[in-house]
Amino acid sequence: YKDTADHLYITPADVLSLGTKYYFRVAVKDSTGKWSNWSATASFTTPTNCVAQPPPPLPHVPECRDGIDNDGDGKFDYVSRNPINPDPGCSSINDDDERNPEFREI
Repeated sequence: YKDTADHLYITPADVLSLGTKYYFRVAVKDSTGKWSNWSATASFTTPTNCVAQPPPPLPHVPECRDGIDNDGDGKFDYVSRNPINPDPGCSSINDDDERNPEFREI
């Protein structure tokens, strides 16, 4: 990592090995082109294990407003989202089931 007024350098994660101690020194160049003396040696150790974090989950979109024919009847979404060919199984844009309700005679 190098951070100056003009530049920022970050070492990519796949360049360093896990569980390894790294040593470094720094020197700076001033506006006249002169270099400083080297700093004292410093070090850091990378973690022994590092698991990539999965991306956050996408927010859930109810079936009756997701733009998909979820029940395979050739129609999709609630009438306010699809006024031409709405899915009769949708009772609102928050309905999460496009299937048509089943009625049984008792």
